Amino acid sequence: MPENATETITVKFLKNGDLTTDNEGTPLLIAHYNRLSGELEYATREYSSRFHAQVTAAIGSVNKGTETSGLVIRAISVKGMPKGDPAKRGKCPPLGPLGDAAEEVVQFYIDTDPEEARIRYRIYTNKDGSFVRKDVRRLLVETVDRRVTHEDDQLPWNRMGQGEERNPVAREGEYLELKNQIIAGRSTPLTFLPQEVVGGWRPEEEL
Repeated sequence: MPENATETITVKFLKNGDLTTDNEGTPLLIAHYNRLSGELEYATREYSSRFHAQVTAAIGSVNKGTETSGLVIRAISVKGMPKGDPAKRGKCPPLGPLGDAAEEVVQFYIDTDPEEARIRYRIYTNKDGSFVRKDVRRLLVETVDRRVTHEDDQLPWNRMGQGEERNPVAREGEYLELKNQIIAGRSTPLTFLPQEVVGGWRPEEEL
């Protein structure tokens, strides 16, 4: 599923740690979260891709998403599949405002536990299990305060409707082109969306 798409599925986080959703009136077990160890284990690989955003939101928030729960997901795995040993992969960089989307954290998981990285960032893989890599083009937009470089009476004029005005703050963008980057369903400094692939690319399977 694309990064900007929303799947209208409600995931329930039960007291025993199970995460379920309704399947024609029957609870469907998606994953289990261990409150003591912080490990999140998905029932299937498909669920890890399809429901990851809803599952992490259910674990990380309370009161209908208005407050944080304080629970931390320390490891992610899929039932029956090989998983990394958190003790062997070293210490994860501290989580800041960007959480696990910070560049150093993404790099940590890619280097030490590729399978967990695949789940966390919904990375597309080839038939041999390797990450899909393509040349990409990303638009970087930043807010610029023109008062730092211009006096008030020297601010550039901007067209606004049928007139013009001097705007002290502007949004400026530039394209960043990179080769051989990881393609994923979640955008981070090190993972890129299918629509950012140069020349276009459509995955065989939506995440």
